[in-house]
Amino acid sequence: MSYAEHLEKYLGDYSPKEPISKDNRYNGWYLVQHSEEEPDGDCSKIYHVARSWPSGDVSIDWTPYEFMTDEEFKLWIELKMPGRINAGPLRTEDLWKLAKEYMNNGGMAA
Repeated sequence: MSYAEHLEKYLGDYSPKEPISKDNRYNGWYLVQHSEEEPDGDCSKIYHVARSWPSGDVSIDWTPYEFMTDEEFKLWIELKMPGRINAGPLRTEDLWKLAKEYMNNGGMAA
């Protein structure tokens, strides 16, 4: 896909949605988060995506009940976009555990 085709495809939808922050882009990746309310109105879930050109979208396996902060997004990128480390989606404490293992291994993924 050319850059022009990319711009046309994502016209009006390339910028991050919420929370809007000048810091939610990192190493060419943008953090896109949106929430949807369940049909019964009982709960809402947040979907997290890392977006880059020309790579496209990468789903972030983050807890659907919390927005990811800019700091957490940057750490997630630095840790090479990890997935789950246990039965559930990632949470803040999981990222810090992975970061500690990463540093203890001399900057190599555990």
